[in-house]
Amino acid sequence: MAGDGHTAYHMGTNTELADALLAIAPFGVACAVHATDREPEPLWAAELSATDRMSAKRLREFSAGRQCAREALARLGQAPVALPVGPGRAPLWPAGIIGSISHTAEIAVAVVARRAQVRSLGIDVESADPLAAELLALVCRDAERAALAVSGLEPGPGAKLLFSAKESLYKCLWPLTGVFLEFHDLGIRLDPVRCRFSACSEDPRIAGTLAMICGRYRRVGGLLLSCAWLDASGGEILTGTAASD
Repeated sequence: MAGDGHTAYHMGTNTELADALLAIAPFGVACAVHATDREPEPLWAAELSATDRMSAKRLREFSAGRQCAREALARLGQAPVALPVGPGRAPLWPAGIIGSISHTAEIAVAVVARRAQVRSLGIDVESADPLAAELLALVCRDAERAALAVSGLEPGPGAKLLFSAKESLYKCLWPLTGVFLEFHDLGIRLDPVRCRFSACSEDPRIAGTLAMICGRYRRVGGLLLSCAWLDASGGEILTGTAASD
């Protein structure tokens, strides 16, 4: 959305990004990072049906994400498999595995874990450019914008972080609830000291699950990373700590 991401990747190496991903993800997660300006490996046949109407740029990003995911799966000891697109445009993972893929114009990332350790997982990577002013009202609740004003975070970069947190939360929630969400369906509270976030919602279909999801974020060079997860034991109860209207 906001920001083109064209300089973001070159401000951090693959190793730095991978280290940051592992730092914000729960224990047991494997990850991979891939630059989208490199020629990705060919897609598998089962993945091609999702690419019919993709531009060349979007196809390269999609392919890089699938390559990342297979590399991350290999780090869990999993054999390479096709990762077709399922309901809600989410990847279909092998039995017993949960994961998430994200990309900017220049970098793709993927995280995977065994369901025995992590019940659900969402990752997001964005350029750290400020969120465009015309998108603030679309992405942020009034309470979130008020909290940014007193948090010490600049409105544009702070709003971009809220955007990223909501993206990772949606990816984490979808496999658990199957509920399509708008940005205002989630209320986020950022903890800039610990680089964590928590969330709430008035929607009874997701409120209980959302209260158990953990979130962390980190900036690496010109990139923002956010991760949301629910561990297999039910997660850390965060009720009462999130922003609301």
